[in-house]
Amino acid sequence: MAQLQTTAITGSLSASLGFTGSFVGELVGSASYATTAQSVLGSITSASYAETASYAPSTPSVSASYASTSSYATDFIANTAIIGSITGSSMELTGSNTFLEMGVRDAKPDNPSVGSARMYMRTVAGRSLLSSIGASGLAVQYQPSFFNNNVQVMSPGTGAAPTVTGMSLTNIGTYSHPTPTIRYGWTSNLATGAGLNGTIVTASSGHALTTLFRGSSETGSGGFFFFARVAFPDGSYTGSAGVGNVSGSRIFVGLTDQTMVNASGNDSSSLGRGIGFQLSYPRGDTQWQIVSRNNANPIAQINTGVTFNARSIYDYYLFAPPSGSYVGWRIDDIGLGISVSGTFTGSDLPAADTLMRFGVTYRAALGTKNLRIQKMYAESDQ
Repeated sequence: MAQLQTTAITGSLSASLGFTGSFVGELVGSASYATTAQSVLGSITSASYAETASYAPSTPSVSASYASTSSYATDFIANTAIIGSITGSSMELTGSNTFLEMGVRDAKPDNPSVGSARMYMRTVAGRSLLSSIGASGLAVQYQPSFFNNNVQVMSPGTGAAPTVTGMSLTNIGTYSHPTPTIRYGWTSNLATGAGLNGTIVTASSGHALTTLFRGSSETGSGGFFFFARVAFPDGSYTGSAGVGNVSGSRIFVGLTDQTMVNASGNDSSSLGRGIGFQLSYPRGDTQWQIVSRNNANPIAQINTGVTFNARSIYDYYLFAPPSGSYVGWRIDDIGLGISVSGTFTGSDLPAADTLMRFGVTYRAALGTKNLRIQKMYAESDQ
């Protein structure tokens, strides 16, 4: 049995015990208790208490008052829940096969008081990430290990080149690194050409190689987690009559088995096999679409409901579990505080053994346009 040793809980337990979850094993120790009755949800057996204690064994709820120096030794039956707060205490799990299980949540919890922090599990596009938040309200997701995961990162650098880790980039357009601003922070700027006389121009940046499988026929293989933060600093990115309205003004952020520049060539076939976030002015989009294609027309799409706004910053997430049958997605409008998520399933997903690259691409006939890329990140188990 897992045990909490004698030194595992010290100090005072006030009002109610403070843990939501389940214990399997024994609680052994000594403590002093406030006069407020303790509420324990579950069953207690083999309990010995100081002579002033009262208890009702084998009942769903136990309310007991304890003398200030009472000691106890009790077995908590599986799935016993303790609800409340433990103060001035330490907790230790000993024995074999011990674990701490936490439920997942979409949003971060309220800020804790100064001098403390809260740890929780955050779900992002269907992936669970260990997280914490301090009194400042700044939430942190803990980075999975580099030593046994395949991690590929693009982030701002200096001069005409971003910084890359575990990957190489193929770019169309001109990279620069403008002075950081309050709105966009430190980013890489990717600019198209001038696009004179209605010429279609593009800006794209993506992994030079196809390295990520959507899934796998082998148990525990394939899958990926993708993230990008991209801003659109110019006043307009929509098309106009003529060339721009017919064959330009497309944005794609995500994964494809094609080159990144080709992925924005049209609304469907140019994606090949891929999945990601698309905005197409020729199609009439005003809101971001999550699209998926398995080399067959028509392309499958879901309207995220998140409106495209020039000068906004967006976070894009995609998660395909190993050997999974779905891709989770999430898009955040950072400035407006909007977050929308969902899942994509079915035969329109790229085939499980499809190798894809990740990146961002923009195509239009609107003169020079800029993309601000703060980060692109991809991770897989292999």
